[in-house]
Amino acid sequence: MATKEASTWRWWPTVSEIAESMRPYIASGKSSGALRLLLDGLNYLPDAVEHDDLDRVLAPPTSTGDERWDTLLAAVTRIRLHHLDLPTPAWTFKPPLPKMWWPHAYTKAKAINDFNNTPVELRRVGIFLDKKGFEPWRTPGAN
Repeated sequence: MATKEASTWRWWPTVSEIAESMRPYIASGKSSGALRLLLDGLNYLPDAVEHDDLDRVLAPPTSTGDERWDTLLAAVTRIRLHHLDLPTPAWTFKPPLPKMWWPHAYTKAKAINDFNNTPVELRRVGIFLDKKGFEPWRTPGAN
């Protein structure tokens, strides 16, 4: 998602760009691709911090076209910002989904594992993913 704005190259996506890139995967039922784009995109937040671009990157995103994925994007952004010891924008706080959701559980055993190992930010909104999927996060200054 490298773009050129005002003669400055950047390789980190905005959260809106992440949401936009996820849309076709969500629409075609390819949850693995959508999840990978979400996690990979948010893994560049330290670069935005390092280049003083966090406000633009964290502007409220456009919708992914699916409330569940919008909620997941907000909650994972919140998790990532907590790992970086940064404040979270208001848009990252979403109400719980009307029905619990496992975006990536293909077996009953995986669903149980995800349920037991979900970060609090996701559990609060009724989304279940194993916290191991969020590690290792890149840290500021790491290549």
